[in-house]
Amino acid sequence: MLQDWLDAAEAALAVGDLDDVDRTIIGRFVNDVNGAIARIDREGREPMAWGGNEFIGYPSGARIMIEALVVAIDEHRAGNLTDSQLHGIVNLSNPRAIFAGSPPRFTRSRVTYEAYVVS
Repeated sequence: MLQDWLDAAEAALAVGDLDDVDRTIIGRFVNDVNGAIARIDREGREPMAWGGNEFIGYPSGARIMIEALVVAIDEHRAGNLTDSQLHGIVNLSNPRAIFAGSPPRFTRSRVTYEAYVVS
């Protein structure tokens, strides 16, 4: 949706038949939309970003562990992890290890990988 708005605004600016007021308003809108897209991209890499603002105040370690548990439980319910693999994630002494070397957007694959390694 944001990209569609950005494309439409940039197309309007490219036409060139705008007065100064419209050009200024559309230019500010383009800046706002670009900022929103950048925030979504940046925040999407944080643990629990998909959970919304409710989790923003949680410490990073708590968000990492909650996300790991949520994903592990979901993978278990889907039949992709065994009981012992799920227990391995629950008992993981260092949940930050799940994210070592990879951004949180790869959480599902990292949690699954750790479940196989730990069990």
